[in-house]
Amino acid sequence: MTGMKLCYCTDVEGNIEYFNRYVALSEGVYYDGDGHLELRPGYIFVFGGDAGDKGLGTLRLYRLLIDIKTKYPTRVVLIAGNRDVNKMRFTSELTPTELDLATMSRDIVDGPLWVPTNVRVSVRDFLCSEVLQQSPDTYVSASTLASVNTKVNRVKWMLKHTMGSDGDFERRRVELQSSQGGTVSDEDVVASYVSSVEAGGILREYLQLCVLGYVHGPNLFVHGGVMNKDGDGCVGYVPSSAKPRDDLSITSWIRALNAWYDSQLAEWIAQPTWLPDHSFRGGQSLQAYGLPVATHSVINGRHLYPSGMPRLLPKDVVARLWQDGICRLIMGHTPHGISPTIVKQPSPDGGVFETIMCDTSYSDASRPDNRGNCVSELIVEGDCAVLRGHIDTASIHEVFDFSTSDSGCVGYQLPNNGPWVKLRTTDGAYLLCTITNGFSYVYEEMEAAVVESLMTSSVK
Repeated sequence: MTGMKLCYCTDVEGNIEYFNRYVALSEGVYYDGDGHLELRPGYIFVFGGDAGDKGLGTLRLYRLLIDIKTKYPTRVVLIAGNRDVNKMRFTSELTPTELDLATMSRDIVDGPLWVPTNVRVSVRDFLCSEVLQQSPDTYVSASTLASVNTKVNRVKWMLKHTMGSDGDFERRRVELQSSQGGTVSDEDVVASYVSSVEAGGILREYLQLCVLGYVHGPNLFVHGGVMNKDGDGCVGYVPSSAKPRDDLSITSWIRALNAWYDSQLAEWIAQPTWLPDHSFRGGQSLQAYGLPVATHSVINGRHLYPSGMPRLLPKDVVARLWQDGICRLIMGHTPHGISPTIVKQPSPDGGVFETIMCDTSYSDASRPDNRGNCVSELIVEGDCAVLRGHIDTASIHEVFDFSTSDSGCVGYQLPNNGPWVKLRTTDGAYLLCTITNGFSYVYEEMEAAVVESLMTSSVK
């Protein structure tokens, strides 16, 4: 298997138009005459997580990925993302007990604790301000509140204020109308979400085919990374153990992590709802592992500084990975501009360790879907990785196709806290990027000779 080429895609988030562009570009996957996803001989396909949520093709994409994984079980790898895992909550948070404001879980009644307090919205405040169109500070009778405290409105609140999926309720309605025809009611939309995580449901089936990590030769794949926002590494951590498993190789660690994931799914299926005292619900640890506040999670890593600029891995994490033959980390989860971002840093023996961040879900924020026409594919073959694709925004039109190891300046920051060298274009120039305030991106193209001169002068 390690002798095969591997093609990688991640964080499609329901945008089927983007995925179609990816398939058209891809070396390894294609659509057959009936619209089914197919895999060429000699290729492995890895999908990096977050299949659904923010586009009009969530259910379509889940079905495509389930079918290709079922057809090629050993050559297709599906990695669970936070947007996939968080839907497990539907089985426990839409019961009659949880719909009652007086008896629902205290951990969430005033808004989810994992959301910063300044933007946290409680169920009551949502019902007042966004359903009744009244200030949450005004008096609302219990009967009026009860009249709008419906399962429909609870799902809308969950999507918008606890899952980062604002607008997905209506997108799901559009997708159902497209596939089924006819009128789709609010209740039909709710039923789609609820049934997706029940026995035989499409999302449950998808989750059962997923893993948390995958090792392919010298390459490690996870959804969110191996470092949290504070710069602490999570290599060796398995939630079932109190301390990191330093005795495990990287391959054994990933195997243990995937086994824990499977056990959590089994627990969830066995106990999908809260116990009456809210002390336990099946899969609770996995659901917590996928939250933004999780501290040692490969689902919710953070490889950026608060400014948005790339952050190097701690030296001890690189050393741990390198000693087990891992020279490259590949992930999605955190959007990082118009194309994948490469981060290079020294290994203990003078080699180069690469981190490649491939979430481009905000590649063109000027477009309604935040992606526009940009698309890319990562191809991995042994210790070689190739990025190929194109950028097509109002101000930048570039094509790229380069080996990460052969492009010496890509993956480094220019001296004096300068821009990040993001990629090498087919015309030989470099595309540079500076990020400030976490979300403000400035791009510039610079001739190769200039970039190389600046990089050379910095090491003299």
